[in-house]
Amino acid sequence: MGFSLYAYLITFTNLIILKTDQLVISIFGSVAMVAVYQISIRLTDTYQKFSAQFLDNLGPVSATLFAAGNKSKMTEIMLQSNRLMGIISSLLLVPLLVYVKPLLNIWLNLDHTAGMIVAIILLISMYILLFFRSSSVYVLLMANEHKILAKIAVLEAIANLALSIILIKTLPNLLSAYSIPDIAIVGVALGTFIPNVILAFSFNVPKACRFAGITIRDYLREVVWRTLLITAFSLGFAIALYRLAIPPACSW
Repeated sequence: MGFSLYAYLITFTNLIILKTDQLVISIFGSVAMVAVYQISIRLTDTYQKFSAQFLDNLGPVSATLFAAGNKSKMTEIMLQSNRLMGIISSLLLVPLLVYVKPLLNIWLNLDHTAGMIVAIILLISMYILLFFRSSSVYVLLMANEHKILAKIAVLEAIANLALSIILIKTLPNLLSAYSIPDIAIVGVALGTFIPNVILAFSFNVPKACRFAGITIRDYLREVVWRTLLITAFSLGFAIALYRLAIPPACSW
């Protein structure tokens, strides 16, 4: 019962993080802003669904290994799934970032500067979540770490909601010189992005390293560097292809 309550709390906070942005925009902005934000977030939702399919298997496997007391195998699975998650999410992220404007223009008929910025911020935020947080959370949740994970989830939900409200009200004044329509929705996207990034590198990565019994340097060498190198090559190729193949009218 205790585990179920904490797991429910984590699920509830995830709903706050992922589903309250539109509510904040409708209260402090306008319905028109909600429409633009909803279109922009569709790309992130699709990216998440394509990238994270295999993560559902981590929970049952981790629970079985934890019950058997096989922590070394849990560690191995966590690092391998983290590396695989990084490769999948990186290779899918690159074309989405490079082609975000023509994709949103063709798929959802969106040609809106603030909407494009929101789509980019949310894509990068989802990438951080998938690469640096998702695999370790699935494993640690089954390794009796549900209490600390629930506390972090509540902290992130509160920070997300508070930052979104603050930034939607203050960002238009800070960027008033640029005259970008509906720039306030970028503040809501940043309210999601900032806590996600801070917690990924201040909690999730160090916690995963302590559980695995490795240093952060070892984690970077085994999981991150090769993935980022592949991503850099893919990004260079995608940008070159974009410059050669996209008509000027559809480019940035």
